[in-house]
Amino acid sequence: MGKKTGGVIIVIIAAFLLFCPVAFAQQLNESAMALTGLSGETDDLAEVKVALIDTGIETERLDGRYILDGKNYVTEAAGDLVGHGTAIASLIVGAKNGEDKITAAAPNALLVPLTYYSQYSSGVPINGGVGAISEAIYDAVDIYGCKVISISSGVTSNEPVLWNAVLYAEKNNVIVISAAGNEGTDKLYYPASYPTVVGVGSVNGSGGLSGFSQRNVGVTLCAPGEDLYAVSLKNSRVFEQFSGTSYACAFAVGAAARLLGENPDLTPAEFRWILQNTCSDMNTSGYDEATGFGLLNVTQIEKRFDELISLPPLPFRDVFAKDDDYPSISKAYDNGWLNGVSGYEFAPNESVTRAMFVTVLYRMANSPSCTENVFDDVKAEDWYYNAVSWAAKQNITNGVSDTKFCPNELLTYENAVTMLQRYAELCGSAELPEKYDRQIYDSTDADIMTRSEIAEMIIRFTDL
Repeated sequence: MGKKTGGVIIVIIAAFLLFCPVAFAQQLNESAMALTGLSGETDDLAEVKVALIDTGIETERLDGRYILDGKNYVTEAAGDLVGHGTAIASLIVGAKNGEDKITAAAPNALLVPLTYYSQYSSGVPINGGVGAISEAIYDAVDIYGCKVISISSGVTSNEPVLWNAVLYAEKNNVIVISAAGNEGTDKLYYPASYPTVVGVGSVNGSGGLSGFSQRNVGVTLCAPGEDLYAVSLKNSRVFEQFSGTSYACAFAVGAAARLLGENPDLTPAEFRWILQNTCSDMNTSGYDEATGFGLLNVTQIEKRFDELISLPPLPFRDVFAKDDDYPSISKAYDNGWLNGVSGYEFAPNESVTRAMFVTVLYRMANSPSCTENVFDDVKAEDWYYNAVSWAAKQNITNGVSDTKFCPNELLTYENAVTMLQRYAELCGSAELPEKYDRQIYDSTDADIMTRSEIAEMIIRFTDL
């Protein structure tokens, strides 16, 4: 379902399927809950406000205690004229129909409906577009005091107004969760594809990846999103069966609400770090674009929470808490000495150039001002210009000749140790232990150093 607004296509990421008797609803949804380890029990958790940026919520068949006042950005109508938001809400806070029920993924959630999409009585859709979604994000933070924002829609272009709104939520410690998309392709949808957003893909009842689930960098994890039962506006006597990554979001919201109910100071970065290190692998070990970090695993979250919350979170999808090089990479990153190769990737096994290593030492020295360059192959516009100029002035490097530095030449073990020793002398440090580096890396002079090895080298040096 989509409408072109202001040149941007807004898509509600869901698919309506069919009606089924209520007798099956509780059994099937509880099976989906079991896949993720969610129990539907509150355990005296504190209530958590969750903004549902969607089509509104019709409260007739939901418990009104869990639905707060919100805002409609496109019409004066109350409730939900489309049905999508109500279906999502029933998965998050649960619903009853006689003796049958839909088990709540987030029983401690209080939902704030923020309606960006609706329809006229004729059925013609009304889409507030990126502007309404972005405004709703700001309001969720500033007016309604939400700790979690769930967005079941996406746009195919990276809109600055949306990115700025998502960043605002991040800076104010509000977790943003969004559906990854339902085309089964590598097309990116935003906000799911922003690095600070938890993008959710879908699995079926057996834990296999849904054919419609997107496969791209926007996928953080997967959760059940196929053949789920939820409240329908079409027939009050039955639940409706749904599929789509929108519905999978409900389970990620459940995990977030549960953690925040016990740990109200949990940050979005900490939440993503915990998810990264607790999801159950579905394909290859670690991250892949089809399944993200794997299937949401609340059992592992609860088991490892105390361990993981004590570790500084990293934004990189290729460094995990269990990795031997995590401590050194974490310290080097937190100190601002060694960044990733992108917002997602640290690339621990990638080779290091001479310019990169000199820049690391320059940052360790607090980036002093220096522009007295002596090398013909280092230009003022180069990102490493100041670092190389400083290193040459301090005699940390003499280049490969009087006029050549060769910034893109790969760094050898011998290069690294020589420059680190000269940096140590500059700092007034004692001489490096004779077997210091060889014991760590079992390197020969000509061996090329990796980013992980450089992180280990500089952290061991600072710990001397």
